[in-house]
Amino acid sequence: MIDAPEKTAWVIGASSGLGAALATRLANEGYQVAISARRAERLQEMVSHQPKMHAFALDVADHDATTACANEILDRFGHLDLIVFCAVHGGETLGFHDRATKGMAIGLLGVTAALEPILSSMKERKSGHIAFIGSPVGFRALPGTGSYGVIKSALHYLAEQLKIELSIYSINVQLILPGFVDTELTQKNEFPMPFLMSVDEATDRIMRGMRKPSRFRVAFPRRLMWPMRLLGMLPDHLYHWVMSKLVKSVDKHQPRN
Repeated sequence: MIDAPEKTAWVIGASSGLGAALATRLANEGYQVAISARRAERLQEMVSHQPKMHAFALDVADHDATTACANEILDRFGHLDLIVFCAVHGGETLGFHDRATKGMAIGLLGVTAALEPILSSMKERKSGHIAFIGSPVGFRALPGTGSYGVIKSALHYLAEQLKIELSIYSINVQLILPGFVDTELTQKNEFPMPFLMSVDEATDRIMRGMRKPSRFRVAFPRRLMWPMRLLGMLPDHLYHWVMSKLVKSVDKHQPRN
């Protein structure tokens, strides 16, 4: 077990993008940080540059392995102050059902598998901080988001449910909703990404938000979030009419075989 007074954190999905940046920032700020992802070689590279990082290679879609990893980290650290979920499935070459199955295994069931032992520990200590990296697409159904939107919506529901239920244990739960961030995943997108921001800028905003752990929703940039929230407030029939017009406009410009 690590015998140190520093705070402890576990970042899942830490091999690239926001996960890697957040893990690095937390370690630089004094946390002992467990980092998990499938790419073991990338984790080892990160550990070699920052001694406060500790690699726990993991495929979060393997739920038994995820729960075992959570217990291993608790044994190593003694407790966790913070857990950050960044893992996401980018299987754009799969069919809808396969994307949904894999995406749910990673983005929702992987979360619950990791949380089960962690929550027991946090409840016993009556202390803890859980941060979910969600997406603005989880506000309301958007055309073209496919299974990604479905999974993020489910994650949003889970986050808010836990926010309410865990308050009696003094456990803070946050839902982080960044706009478009320039990462390996978004670089594959073939559609416009308004207000695209760098990983460093997004990480700065997330870290500022996590320093106020009682604040449930950390959403940015506002110039993207406010229009999406306003759209989400439209009556069903009007919202569906607007979205159907968008679908027709996009479909009109799609190449035909």
